[in-house]
Amino acid sequence: MAARLVVVLVLSPVVLGPAQASLRTYSDNHYTASQSSDVQSSNTCKVALHTDAYPVDRAWFGLNSVLGPIVNLTFDDVKVRAAQEALGIGSLRHPGGAVANYWYMPNGSFVGANGTTVGCSNPPHWNFCSEPPSQHPPKTFAAEAYVRGVGAGIHTTMWVANVLTISTDDAIRQIDYLKAIGANVTRIELGNEFYLRRIYAWKLSSAEAYINASKPVVQHIRTVFPDAKIAVVAQTAKCASAVWGSPGWNHVLAQNRDLFDAVVIHEYSPSNTTMGAVTSNQTLWPSIAAGWGDFSTTSIVNYLRKFFPDGIEVWRSEFNYGNSKVGTVLPDTYHGAQHGLFWASTVLAAMARAGFKIPVQATLLHAWLRGGWDNVVGIVDIPAARGGSRDDPTLVDGVAQMFAHLARVGSAQGIVMHSANVSACPVLHVTADGVDTPPSCLQAVLFAPDQQGTAANQAANHTLVVLNKCPQALTIGLSGIGSRYTHTLRRVTYHATDKGGWAPLPTHPDQLPWPAPLKPTVTNTPTPAQSLHLDPVSLTYATLLA
Repeated sequence: MAARLVVVLVLSPVVLGPAQASLRTYSDNHYTASQSSDVQSSNTCKVALHTDAYPVDRAWFGLNSVLGPIVNLTFDDVKVRAAQEALGIGSLRHPGGAVANYWYMPNGSFVGANGTTVGCSNPPHWNFCSEPPSQHPPKTFAAEAYVRGVGAGIHTTMWVANVLTISTDDAIRQIDYLKAIGANVTRIELGNEFYLRRIYAWKLSSAEAYINASKPVVQHIRTVFPDAKIAVVAQTAKCASAVWGSPGWNHVLAQNRDLFDAVVIHEYSPSNTTMGAVTSNQTLWPSIAAGWGDFSTTSIVNYLRKFFPDGIEVWRSEFNYGNSKVGTVLPDTYHGAQHGLFWASTVLAAMARAGFKIPVQATLLHAWLRGGWDNVVGIVDIPAARGGSRDDPTLVDGVAQMFAHLARVGSAQGIVMHSANVSACPVLHVTADGVDTPPSCLQAVLFAPDQQGTAANQAANHTLVVLNKCPQALTIGLSGIGSRYTHTLRRVTYHATDKGGWAPLPTHPDQLPWPAPLKPTVTNTPTPAQSLHLDPVSLTYATLLA
């Protein structure tokens, strides 16, 4: 553990009426507190950074991917590797989500109707015969090719084992295969979204059936990869109450708690439907969408606590806006900073739970590359994946630009993280996603040098990252941080109003911020700086340059 650090930030709201000061209840080993009282807005509001320093989990900077099974690019593709390195991707999911349930990693191919590892179709349950693997030589997309290719540059691969469409013997052989090829297996999911009864009940009719199918695979993983964490698929409260969900699913998981180390949760929200249910005042939608990660994380954790009161690790290996069929939120900003703020809110909310009994240790946005069924949601466009020319440049959208900024800052060598505890602050006066307490306007985290590192590392930059969800500007005091610095405070701010779009992958991706497609404001202020201005609905990086 790094040396203790206490930083108190003082906020001065520009325009605020009476605010509700509140701290949501967490029955965890940190921040066991709850308060709610009407207070008049004053010129102070405190954000205390957690006294403990935590290592940065690279799985917070993750992307869900169907590279190989769906996106028609190979694992050693030069442009794929360049995009992976440029974004600073800390975690990828392999071989993907739904496709993993029909995939055999040793062959790098879909499973056939006879339940063996050859084929691609079993009507009416699945049909992948028209997907890319058939267009390539055998084993082009085997896991060994992933490990030697793009996987070599990934810190944490979220492996997804097939426990649905192959025999138990083959399910066990896939684990032995990963060991034989030298795969770095530290986290492994047991299939994908089996609580969706309309899709999977033909084979796994209940949570009990899922657990029984998984047990021999779990036992083998424990033998072959004793240090690996194993996760089972859990469902959200919304899924449990929906016609497609499985009532009682999480209860069965809790009864078998000794079998696994973590649960996987997928949630795609908000949509226009859910936003409309929150408020008909669409002028607040940018703020709500920008802070949705805070809402959703609190909702997920509160629900899981009912089943795992002693704690459980959570992996959000898929998340994004809601399905476009019910209305994409603020669609003209989909490839801009507004969507990037939504992503950042989710990651910051996970970071805020570091050290808790129900930590969120993975946040993988869906999806990485455009192509196939990810043609719209992908944040990186390599045109060859969509039938374009190999000579066409790789493009990135505004979300990718913001992803790269946070991933590169948070993944720097020798950097640790201090999460923030926000209390008595201005709040966003809405409730959503089953959370009945309005959230603070702010989410914040400090990336700082590990004080147990070398002298050179201890003198490295401090970067305070602050998301202001609210539609008013705030001013944050910097008491307690950077007082010993005599150099420059560099401020970079991304604004929700920046619609972004697409731009070529930068030639020098290590130079932050990237020049396009977003145009964040950049200012340099001589220190010691006394305060930091936070624009409405924005994400700010305040870096004290050593």
